[in-house]
Amino acid sequence: MTAMATDESGRGKTTVERDGSGLRITVFAAVEMGSIVLLGVFLVFWAIGEVAAFLRLLAGDDNMMGLLFWVAMWTVGGLVAAYVVLWQLTGKEIIELDAVRLTRRKLLLGLGPSREYKVADISDLRPAPYTYFLGSGLDEGESRYVIEEMCRRVKSLCAQGSTD
Repeated sequence: MTAMATDESGRGKTTVERDGSGLRITVFAAVEMGSIVLLGVFLVFWAIGEVAAFLRLLAGDDNMMGLLFWVAMWTVGGLVAAYVVLWQLTGKEIIELDAVRLTRRKLLLGLGPSREYKVADISDLRPAPYTYFLGSGLDEGESRYVIEEMCRRVKSLCAQGSTD
């Protein structure tokens, strides 16, 4: 039997699924429309610049080294912008917890790396600045909700009787 809940803030950025053997927490990427619109406009101009630069390269530009450097940097900038837009539209982090291990996957377009931790090596789970982190993009209230759910499932994750 699986029970499902959303975060108490009601924004639906987090889902928690419970079953007899574990917990599955899905944290959806925050969507910032201003950022998506701005980067979308940038990507249109990026594509125009990319095509124009490649056409100049094919035509044999006088400043070939400068243009190659510009194309390399412009391409990196466009890839970073595309990544940010794709992350906001399709990104999610999946945290799976059972009595033995905690697994974290960051997925973009359904693909991404997985990292596994032994529960015995984790203690004093709490909202904190980045070191080893889970739930990137969660605000403090959402973080506390997720931690409470994890501590209910595996008591040793949190400090004595506390989820702060």
